[in-house]
Amino acid sequence: MSEKMLPKPVILDEVKPSPEQLREAYELALQLWELAPWDMPMGENQLLAVERADGRTFALSVMGEYGEHRAVGIYPRVSSYCQIANVPPFDDLRLRDAFFSIRQTQFAFLKAADLLKGERAAIKASGVKFPRGVNPSLVSYVPGYAPEMMGAGELAEAIDAIKVLLDFFKTHSAEEINLFDTEDDLVSVWRESPDRTWTLGEKGFPLWTPVAVSLSQPLLDQVAVLSVNKDFNLEIGAIPVPCGNSDSGRGFMGRFMVAVDGETQFALGTDLIPPPDGREFDWTPAVEFVLRTMVKFGCKPGKLGVIGNCLETVLCDLSYTTLKGTKLLSYCECNAVRDVFEFVAQ
Repeated sequence: MSEKMLPKPVILDEVKPSPEQLREAYELALQLWELAPWDMPMGENQLLAVERADGRTFALSVMGEYGEHRAVGIYPRVSSYCQIANVPPFDDLRLRDAFFSIRQTQFAFLKAADLLKGERAAIKASGVKFPRGVNPSLVSYVPGYAPEMMGAGELAEAIDAIKVLLDFFKTHSAEEINLFDTEDDLVSVWRESPDRTWTLGEKGFPLWTPVAVSLSQPLLDQVAVLSVNKDFNLEIGAIPVPCGNSDSGRGFMGRFMVAVDGETQFALGTDLIPPPDGREFDWTPAVEFVLRTMVKFGCKPGKLGVIGNCLETVLCDLSYTTLKGTKLLSYCECNAVRDVFEFVAQ
């Protein structure tokens, strides 16, 4: 694999926020809870793309429309969020995959038992009083790593974004907040003027970032010459799982891979793919697992269902070449894979 194709190096924010910074964050979290943007017309799968007066850009989503995970997600680019927006409602396995595949921070409200290590003490030390049962969480997601409380740099950017969101919602009517023409209109771009007024901008943000992999040509050639078995229905799951700690002490998240016969629900193979130390998750081994499964059984499947947006993106590209003749089922329910994971979870 060439250096050009390697996943980007991960720069973890390991600087702890100051007490003053945490207090400001929790004060904003309280304002956010009282505003309850998840009860407003903006849909959970819709996004505000923000361009600040100084040229900085980021994207914001409001979660909690369905009454479950109430949070505001902050993303470095619009394309990051689209992996989450494309997940059907209540599809927990796909949502878990999406959350651990992109970089984001969240001002979230969780059950007390789900708070991250150190958050109870940080909330208490801040002196900010929340209503009973309201537990703010300042979460950092980094691809390949377990979620942790935001570092000082991440929190500074998140605080700035939450201030923008609060200002925006407080100065726009309910009709203006519902900025989207249809339910399928995902992104609304708003630009800040130097006088701090907001104007609706042109849609100019890329919606998807390609997933880079580096596959060996011999393996691709082996799969390309296989015939298609129309009776073979292959389902693939790529589920994030903890797999040890990095040198920094932050937990690693790998992918538990499983291949299942969609008709018989028989598990055809499994693998655990850890992320490389110091870099974001590399999808090459996951794709190779899928291709090796086909070589093992001597045929390409007539239908291929996948749980995992990044993996599905790569396989979709291959469906025009190496996997020609195989029908890729977008947003496949993958019931056989789900049954396997439910059994393992028990």
